[in-house]
Amino acid sequence: PSLMPTLPHNLLQRSATGMVKLILSKFIYAPLWGIEAHEVGGANTNLIHFNNGLYALEEAMAPLKFSIDSETGEMRSDGCEDFQPGTWKYPMCAHPKLDRRTNQLMVTGYNPSLPSGEIKYGVYR
Repeated sequence: PSLMPTLPHNLLQRSATGMVKLILSKFIYAPLWGIEAHEVGGANTNLIHFNNGLYALEEAMAPLKFSIDSETGEMRSDGCEDFQPGTWKYPMCAHPKLDRRTNQLMVTGYNPSLPSGEIKYGVYR
């Protein structure tokens, strides 16, 4: 018997459909609308509060800033942005580290679309 798990057919089908949607939205539709590829994604991996802002993070996109209406509890997207506007043009790791003593946020990012495939490191206050 195989030790590899058997995945249900519908799970494989949903995964393939999700990948096709991601590729289409990130590399075909986004450029047509003037949106950077690192600004497209699900932002469904981590939430952080930093410098009085709430951010939803995913490994393959820029931080998605959002707010919550205190009256209705509704969430509103404020769009993708970095922690210091204009300083970060990469997908960001969804697990930044916060030094609570200094209030510095340390982040890493990797941009596979660049020829060098460089990794970037940043520190924000």
